[in-house]
Amino acid sequence: MLAQKRRCSTLLMMLLFLQVLAPVAWASNDSLDSLEVTTDADLESLQQIGISPSVDAKHGWLTAENGASLTHLLYRDVTMVAPEDWTSLTGIQVVDGFHLISHTYPVPTSWFDELQDVGIECHSFLPPAAFHCDVNGKTPQQLSALNVEGIAAMDATDKIQSNLALGLLGLEAEYENPFVNEEGAIVNVVLSGTSLPEDIAEQPGVSVDSHSGRFSTMAADKDGISWLAQHHQIEWIEAKPVFEIFNSEGIGVMHVDDLWDSTTMGNIDSSWNGLDGSGIIVTVADTGIDNGVNNSGMHPDFADHIKGILSYPPPASTCTYYSLNPCGDSASDLDGHGTHVAGSVLGDGTDSNGAITGAAPESQLLFHAIATTLSGEE
Repeated sequence: MLAQKRRCSTLLMMLLFLQVLAPVAWASNDSLDSLEVTTDADLESLQQIGISPSVDAKHGWLTAENGASLTHLLYRDVTMVAPEDWTSLTGIQVVDGFHLISHTYPVPTSWFDELQDVGIECHSFLPPAAFHCDVNGKTPQQLSALNVEGIAAMDATDKIQSNLALGLLGLEAEYENPFVNEEGAIVNVVLSGTSLPEDIAEQPGVSVDSHSGRFSTMAADKDGISWLAQHHQIEWIEAKPVFEIFNSEGIGVMHVDDLWDSTTMGNIDSSWNGLDGSGIIVTVADTGIDNGVNNSGMHPDFADHIKGILSYPPPASTCTYYSLNPCGDSASDLDGHGTHVAGSVLGDGTDSNGAITGAAPESQLLFHAIATTLSGEE
């Protein structure tokens, strides 16, 4: 009799256990046919550094017709899950940590404050109508009551700049970056909120160089990059940028090269044989110009076509207020801005053998130095 009771109790417990698991199993089997991996991210290179798409409903890999709405990220459109479908499709009862939550379009200004009032901290806006928020343990029902239309989590593959992954693999990237190689990279990271992951100091492949607000610069190897990408407190990772000066880009943007072209100008007016500023006086008012004196020390791009250099001293009241002594100023350029602007206008390319020229290289320059020097700064 006792053995029979035990068998009955065991059977009852098994039935209860299966009942609890049933929604999860149903969600898994039912949603598989509704999932698809559609992204512009370079999945092949990402997988080689340990980052693969999760391919589940939680991370928005549903087909569009099976979701509530779409949220646009850099590499893909995330399919948002309606709150009423969240638990059945994901098996998750409580939404915690950083997630994308969307509103019907357009998003009312008051919604951000309403979320904040119940402890939901939101930062980045993702078009057309979502925020990336720390949901702080809300049920789908609570989110629905807050007019949340859809929920999803960012996938690890959403967070990595493609060029970074290629550089870590030693493959040809869109552009070369000395901060990235097969050993690791120096990366700029956008945090989901304002805090670093609590356990980041314990990660052997990650070293934090700086952190301010939502932004951090780190050194990380492949494993470290993979760990960062899979953490909900990390929103975006890219290689630290390398800045270069492109002195001649403005020529094309302003179509100055068309003005220089004799054929192009001649087709407009036969008397126009290419325009280079000849016979024109151009004035520039800025911080100063090179050494400030039109002598042998002047920058060679200006030396032979300076009409004049004027320097206006500050008014006496300014000198008194800032205790300037002497109350005057030279036309020399301590900042460099005025020299750069003058070069963009009419530098004749002498210093670069013609490689870098201004828009009107044969014009004459009348320069007005208008900056005031205080404690060695303009």
